[in-house]
Amino acid sequence: MNVEHKRPNKDAPDKIHVLTFTNEQGVKIGEVELMYFGKPFRFYYLSFIGVPPQLRGNGFGSLLIKTFNTFLNERKSAGLLRNIISSQNPAHSIYHKNGWENVQNFPKWLVFNAKYLHNPQYDRAIQRIESL
Repeated sequence: MNVEHKRPNKDAPDKIHVLTFTNEQGVKIGEVELMYFGKPFRFYYLSFIGVPPQLRGNGFGSLLIKTFNTFLNERKSAGLLRNIISSQNPAHSIYHKNGWENVQNFPKWLVFNAKYLHNPQYDRAIQRIESL
């Protein structure tokens, strides 16, 4: 699998990084969009993760999440996401299966590498994301 990391332009207002995943034949198997927040504490917000409908159910979603987890580990950073997948959908638990944990007092929010983002910072981090 190949991963292309497209960084945002310095002048871009949204600062979205895009990770595009392709197989050895160059076929796109998924994409991850994330935003970096650096001050006053570092974390990444996973704003989008997607696998083409015809490829779903083959483990590619888990592969994308594991790759993003490695990305966070290498940077010693936390990751936050809002789980918008319906609890009726089989993919709802994909994040928990790949090491993401619920954020206390924020039922739809999940965190990876919580050790880098302490509990009092959740309020501020989530408020920053929701203010976008």
